[in-house]
Amino acid sequence: MVEHSDVSWYYAACDFFAFPEKAEGNRAGLALLEAQACGRPLVSMDTDLARMTTEPGRAGLLARDLNEFQQHLLALSQDRMRCDEMGRAAAAFVARSFTIDVRARQIEELLLGHNPVSTMSIEQPSCRPGGVS
Repeated sequence: MVEHSDVSWYYAACDFFAFPEKAEGNRAGLALLEAQACGRPLVSMDTDLARMTTEPGRAGLLARDLNEFQQHLLALSQDRMRCDEMGRAAAAFVARSFTIDVRARQIEELLLGHNPVSTMSIEQPSCRPGGVS
């Protein structure tokens, strides 16, 4: 098991994040978001959780079966430019949609009886070996 303080180093060391499980729940969702926050595009099975935590086709590739999953892995491994573009889109998506500031604003809007904001423009997180900055 990897210490949480070392997780960003591993994300920074990879080109994309492959998640072949159909797992649902907090831990799976956290892994999907952490990888994208570090600028890594996601390759995952097509689950409700994956759809809620990525922008399919833009920040992540979702597969209906293991054959399609393998095709997505191959596609990203052979196209560095696409992988980099999707990684930037993934980090921007998480920055817009899943930061503490965004969540606090959504809760505030709900408490005030307004429709919650879905996204906000805030600084994009960056990850590098040694920790999240």
